[in-house]
Amino acid sequence: MDENVSDKNKKMMILIIGLLVVLIGVIIAVAIFIITTINSENTVEVINAQQNTVTPADVTLISLSQPINTNLITDVEGRERVASLNFSVAVNHNEAGSQELIEVMQRSEPIIRDIALNVLRDRTAAEINSREGPNLISTEILIRLQDEFQSNLIYNVYIVDVFVQ
Repeated sequence: MDENVSDKNKKMMILIIGLLVVLIGVIIAVAIFIITTINSENTVEVINAQQNTVTPADVTLISLSQPINTNLITDVEGRERVASLNFSVAVNHNEAGSQELIEVMQRSEPIIRDIALNVLRDRTAAEINSREGPNLISTEILIRLQDEFQSNLIYNVYIVDVFVQ
């Protein structure tokens, strides 16, 4: 009789563990789906903003007064690195509302710096120095600026220079 109860308890535990594993798998799948959807929506907004034919004569460049300097994520070898980034933000000035946006952004350098600083400090030296590093940083800053200022008139972020030490 005790053996029968023990077998039932084992089977019940196995069933509960199996259900927990399935539940965790479903939660992970839903999280991945949500993250992928959010990223693809942001990418579509950036692509839509950049697909409009905009020439250099159509943009106003907003430049930072000083480069951004910050510590980076410690690399796998435990070394602490520092990066310096200088960039300009291109705003399409041929659209309605663009002059107001340009004026707001020119007064909002601390916000622009904060966004870029948060993007930069979440990177390692290897990521920044990689072939696609500057493009990824530029795109992420662009997406965050478009979100912060609620405008796809922010056309591009041009990396002037990036230095890692």
